[in-house]
Amino acid sequence: MSTVESDYLRRWIGEPITEALTEAALKRPNDPIEYIALWLLKYKENEERLRAEKANAETVATEKKRLEEEAQKRAELEEEQRRIAEENAAKQAEIELALAEQNNEKPDETVVDKVGEEKNEKSNENITNTENNANDEKPENVEETT
Repeated sequence: MSTVESDYLRRWIGEPITEALTEAALKRPNDPIEYIALWLLKYKENEERLRAEKANAETVATEKKRLEEEAQKRAELEEEQRRIAEENAAKQAEIELALAEQNNEKPDETVVDKVGEEKNEKSNENITNTENNANDEKPENVEETT
């Protein structure tokens, strides 16, 4: 047997065949060839199952990591949404305050304007009365002095 062939056998079946032969020697079955053949088939099924479990575990780990990242992004988006809502609420409050101040100033200005108009009307009445009273001997709003 060449070195290449023995390396191949050692690499691919060295460990499983050694374990199968060891177990057959310990258990001494009635048909050792059938026992070793079945043992090697079971070994192959176990290896495939372990490979599938390992691949599944890697898939689960990758999916778990992706879900954690997604949850973190969702939390960040919710935090940003909350922050934006707070900013909008603050801006809305500022706008409402400005409108309230504006509305409060307008009635005050209106009151001031009305008061000013009333004063102007009274001044106009006084002027008119004064002119009318100038024709009379005594004005109504002037007291007599002695």
